[in-house]
Amino acid sequence: MFTTIYPLNPWDQLQQPIHSANLPASYLLLLAALDKGWQVTGPVVLNRSPREGEACQFAFTLLKNAHQTYVQHLIIPCCKEVETFIRQEGLEVVAECCIL
Repeated sequence: MFTTIYPLNPWDQLQQPIHSANLPASYLLLLAALDKGWQVTGPVVLNRSPREGEACQFAFTLLKNAHQTYVQHLIIPCCKEVETFIRQEGLEVVAECCIL
């Protein structure tokens, strides 16, 4: 007898994207998640490092759908492609202050 085991978390079902030399793998994973029906919920949080020369990051919260309670958080380095995506989708961005 054969048994099929399904992952409990649908995030595990996403195909890992091909890594691009130009784009962060986490951004490609976000696009794959959106293609599979995940939705960005709430504002996107912009984390800026207070240290000179350290890159900023965007934090996304994704929800599988309105009827499921699977939530995934995704951190993506700032780049022009992510900023364009946020602008095109009309997503709200809030800044998180970091003090060290």
